[in-house]
Amino acid sequence: MNTCRSTLCLLLFIPLFSFCTQQEPLSDRLSVDPLGVLELDETRLLVTEVASDLDAAWNVEWGPDGWIWITEHAGRVSRVHPETREFQPLLTIEDVWHERSRGLMSLVFHPEFDENGWLYVHYVWSPDEETFFGRIERYRWDGDSLVEPTSILDDLPGNTGHNGARMMVGPDNLLWVGTGEALRADLAQDPFTDHGKVLRMNWDGTPAEGNPYPGHRTWSTGHRNIQGITYGRGEIYAAEHGPDNDDEVNHIRPAANFGWPDVHGYCDSDAERDYCRDSLVVEPMVAFTPVIAAAALEYYDHEAIPEWRHSLLLSSLRIQALRALDLNEAGDEIDQIHIYFQQVWGRIRDLDVTPDGRVLLATSNLDWYYDYRPELVTDEQIARGDRILMLEPLTPELESRLGDLSTIRVLREEAEALYHGDEEVDETAERGQQLYTAHCGSCHGSNAEGMGAIAPGLSGSSYLTGESGPLIEVVLHGSEAIDREGPATYEWAMPAFSTLDDDEIATILTFLRNRYTDQDDPIPASEVGEYRENNP
Repeated sequence: MNTCRSTLCLLLFIPLFSFCTQQEPLSDRLSVDPLGVLELDETRLLVTEVASDLDAAWNVEWGPDGWIWITEHAGRVSRVHPETREFQPLLTIEDVWHERSRGLMSLVFHPEFDENGWLYVHYVWSPDEETFFGRIERYRWDGDSLVEPTSILDDLPGNTGHNGARMMVGPDNLLWVGTGEALRADLAQDPFTDHGKVLRMNWDGTPAEGNPYPGHRTWSTGHRNIQGITYGRGEIYAAEHGPDNDDEVNHIRPAANFGWPDVHGYCDSDAERDYCRDSLVVEPMVAFTPVIAAAALEYYDHEAIPEWRHSLLLSSLRIQALRALDLNEAGDEIDQIHIYFQQVWGRIRDLDVTPDGRVLLATSNLDWYYDYRPELVTDEQIARGDRILMLEPLTPELESRLGDLSTIRVLREEAEALYHGDEEVDETAERGQQLYTAHCGSCHGSNAEGMGAIAPGLSGSSYLTGESGPLIEVVLHGSEAIDREGPATYEWAMPAFSTLDDDEIATILTFLRNRYTDQDDPIPASEVGEYRENNP
C-alpha cells in the first residue's frame, strides 16, 4: 500500500522583520543563532539554521525567486525565505510512493522559469502497488502555488532501491538526469535503456540532439546509483553509491562506460583489468572504500570562499560529512580532498551553492535508515528534525553585529575519515575485521547484527557454520534473495564480491566464522580460488 504520509506538523517560522522583495543581507537581521564557525585557511564560515522539523529532506535548491526550495522524501515541496526564515509548504504530491528508498527526490527549475514558471520533480510511483517507476513531473509556479501538474516521463527506472535520481540544468540549458539501475544491474551497460545512466534530454523528455546514441537519452553508461550530478567549466561530474565498496566520483563524457556491474571502482583486479581493456571502461576520479554513501555533488567556483574555488563539494550519508575535492586546472583529476563536519549534524543528503557563493546543506537523519540504525542519530537531531543549514563568510562587519561568539562551536578540517564502528578496529585488529568493515559492515552491521528486514545478521548464521561452498558462492556471485526465517526474504539482494581476491575473501570468511560462530576452521585462499575457477 502507498505509504505516502500526510503533511507533517510544521515548525512555524516567525519573521524577524516584514518580508520585502529585496533580499536583506544577514548582517541586517535583528538576531541570529549561530550553530558554529568553520575555520578554513583564511576564511571563517558562519553556520546557521535556515529550516528545521523537516522529514527526510532530499533536495535543497536556490530558486530563481530568491527563496530556498526543498523536497522531502514523503512527497512535500516547500520553500523558505533565506533571510526571514518564513516557511511555506506548497504541495504534497499524492502519487509519491514513499517507502524506504522510494519517494520524492530531486527538483530542478527550467532555465526560463522567470517567464514560464516551470519546475520539475522526480519521484517513484506505482500503477498497481507491485511495479514501480520513476516519474518526472512538471508544475507551474503562479506566484502563490504549484499548479498544472504535467507528466513528462512516467516510465523511468524504479524499484525498491537504486532509484537515483538527481536532475540538473546542464551547460547547454537542457535537462540532465542521473539515474540508478533500479536493481537491474544487467541493464546498466545497455545504452538503449535508462537504467544506470546519465541522461540528456529536452524539457519535454525527448532525446536531445547530439547525444552519442541518436534517438536515445543516454549520455553515459555503467552507473550503479547516481546521487549527485553537477558541471563546472563545461565538464560534467557525477557521484554514485557503490555496493559495499567503491563509492565513485566520475568525470562524465559522452558514450563513456563506467563499468558497473563488472567493475567496482578502479580497474584493479585481474578480471576487471581484462574487462576494462575490452570495454574501454573509464575509471573514477576517486573511489571510496569503505563506502561513505556519497550523495550530492556541486561545483564551487566563487570568490566568496577562495579555499573551495574550483572544487567539487561532496556530501555523504554514512560518513556524515562534507568534502571539498580540489580539481586540477584541467578539471580532470582530483588533487586533494578536505573533510569537514564529520558526525556533527548527521547525514548530509544534499547541498547547493547560492549565486553569491553561500553553501546550503540538507540533513537526512530521519529517513528510512534511522529505523535500522537509530544509534547513529543524536537526541538533538531527533528533536530538531532534518534541517537546512547555511554556510557563509563571517565578515568583520557581520561578526561585530553578532556580538560575542566565544561560546560558539569552532570547527576545522578533519585529519582523516571516521567511520561508525571504528572503535572496533584499532591498529592491532585482525585484517579480517578491517576487510569486513570496509566491504560488509554497512549492510550487515559493525557487529554483524544485520539491519532488520533489509539485510541479515550473521552471528550464528547457517551460512557461516555450514559447508564452505555455499558461503564462498554467495560472496563471489551474490544472491537475489537470501532466505530468512519464514516465507519472506530480505529486501536487499546480496551483491557479488568477485572483485575481491582469493586471500581477501578467505580472510573475511575466516574472521566471521571465528568471531560470530563456534566454528573455528579457517577457509584457505586456495579453496576460494579453486571454487572460483570451477564456478565462474
